[in-house]
Amino acid sequence: MMMQLPKIILVSLICLKIPLFSGNLPRRIITMAPALTEIVFKLGKGGQLVANTRYCDFPKAAKTIPHIGGYIDLNKEHLINFKADLIIHYPEHRDMIQFLVGQTQTLEVAHTRLSDIITAIQKIADSLGISERGRQETATINRDLERIARSSRGKPPRKCLFILGRNRSDLRNMIIMGKSDFINDILTICGGINVYHGSIPHPSVSLESISQLSPDFIFEISSAYEGIPPEEIIVLWKPYNWIPAVTKSQIHIISNSAWLRPGPRIVEMARELVGILHHD
Repeated sequence: MMMQLPKIILVSLICLKIPLFSGNLPRRIITMAPALTEIVFKLGKGGQLVANTRYCDFPKAAKTIPHIGGYIDLNKEHLINFKADLIIHYPEHRDMIQFLVGQTQTLEVAHTRLSDIITAIQKIADSLGISERGRQETATINRDLERIARSSRGKPPRKCLFILGRNRSDLRNMIIMGKSDFINDILTICGGINVYHGSIPHPSVSLESISQLSPDFIFEISSAYEGIPPEEIIVLWKPYNWIPAVTKSQIHIISNSAWLRPGPRIVEMARELVGILHHD
C-alpha cells in the first residue's frame, strides 16, 4: 500500500502532458543554474548543453561546458553568441534575459518547494521531447522518498535548525531556513521538525533566538562552501552548551552540494538527512 505523503508532494506527481514546444525540438540548450544543469544531464541530454554557469560542477562533465558567468555577472554577449534555441531559467532570471524575448525560446521553472522540483523535471523533459523519461525519473524520486518516509515513521520527531549563512568569524547575522523551502519539505519526510514556525522564508535570527528555539540538531549548510573549516565552526558553538544540539554534539557541517541544489539529487540529500536524524 502506497504511503500518504504530504500534499505538496502528491500535487507534484501530476505529469504534464501538454507539449511546451511545437515544431523542431531544441538542440542547443543553456541552463542558468546548477540544478537545471543537473536535471538536463539526468534526463540524458547533457550533450546538448552549449553553456551553463560557472557554478555548474555536477556531474563532472558539467564543468567542461562553456560558461555564461553567474547570477551577478551574467555575460549577455555570451548568451547571444552561443545561439541557443532553448534557455532554461528560474523566475529570478526573467529580467536578465528579457532582451532575448522573440529571439530565443525560454523555459521558466520554479524551484522553491519540493513539488516545484518534480514539476520542473517533467516540464524540462516535455520541452526536450522526452516526456516518458521525465515520468520515469519523477516516479523514481517519488518511490525513493516514500521509502525514506516509511523508514522514519513511528520514530520520535527531531527538532532541527538549518543555518544558510552568517558572519564568517562569529555566530551573528545568522540566516536560517523557514518553512517554505524544499529542504523543509524533505525534513518533514525524514521525520524532522523545523524549530522555526514563522512565515518569513529566510529569517535573520540572533543567537539568543536560537537558544530559545532549542534545536536538537543544527545544520550549517553554507559554511563548507564559504571555506570555513569544520573545526572553527564547532569551536564557535561549543560554549553554548545549554542548546540541546551543542550538548548532544549534533552540530552538522554539510559539504554535500546536493543540499543546495533543487534538482534530481534531492533523494541523495534525504538519505543523508534521515541517516543523521535516525542513526540509531
